[in-house]
Amino acid sequence: MVKDDDFLDPFTGIDKTKANQNSQFESGKLEAAIEKENAKQKDALDKKIAEFMRHKHKIPPPQVRHDKGFAFDKDIMIPNFTIIVGGKALLEGATLKLVRGRKYGLVGRNGIGKTCLINAISRGELEKFPMGVHILQVEQEIEGDDVSVLQHILDCDVERTKLLEESHDLSHTPDDELTEEQSKEKNRRLVQIAQRLDVIEASKAESKATQILCGIGFSLDELHRPSSSFSGGWRMRIAIAKVIFSEPEILLLDEPTNHLDLPALIWLENYILTLTETTILIVSHARDFLNATCDEIIHFQS
Repeated sequence: MVKDDDFLDPFTGIDKTKANQNSQFESGKLEAAIEKENAKQKDALDKKIAEFMRHKHKIPPPQVRHDKGFAFDKDIMIPNFTIIVGGKALLEGATLKLVRGRKYGLVGRNGIGKTCLINAISRGELEKFPMGVHILQVEQEIEGDDVSVLQHILDCDVERTKLLEESHDLSHTPDDELTEEQSKEKNRRLVQIAQRLDVIEASKAESKATQILCGIGFSLDELHRPSSSFSGGWRMRIAIAKVIFSEPEILLLDEPTNHLDLPALIWLENYILTLTETTILIVSHARDFLNATCDEIIHFQS
């Protein structure tokens, strides 16, 4: 016969059944709390990823502009601007001055907002920044695919690519399939294409791309391999080459030394010094690299 005393702990006198139930209840509450916190953290991470992807798509892809215009025909001065990220003011009442052809190093402690600043510049998020200035930023490695390394660079010249494709299609259109008027129009268009290709120096594009790629460490044989055959670090070099090839008016480099060995780094230093018309803003902790390439240092603090 089971007695009530059988459910009591002989040392504490506490009902063991109720104690087990309470223990299970507390354990269930703890598991529920952990699950809720995990869900909250996952939701926060998903939001960060979604925000990152939105920002990623807003960054202009590397592309050659043959007719830049006069958007950057004088110094750029942005007074009294503010950058707020995640409810936190990274910069407030700040002033930014960029002089055409000057090279700037942007330094400051980790996490203070240097990358956020160059992201805001590349996305055109700073008020009063001149519209139409050709700005490009090296942000991350390209996605691996079946396109060759060299072709990745040449594809940045969208106008050249389209003109060559159109010329190829027209040249392979048999005249006997065209009327006399269509044949004249075809020949007229071929002449226009040839003239425009000459103006944009299309014949020099491949040698220029090859020089840049070999400068940052690729061999001639590797130029014709698909980008998917290279590691992330080498695909980052492709991304750097695409931006350099596109010759923006303002070039933004975020820690470029992280992805280059010494010979490639020396080549990049020398190449930057040849870009007399390009304004360059470099985020880096490599003091020697900044000393070799920069005219001025911008200290991001407080």
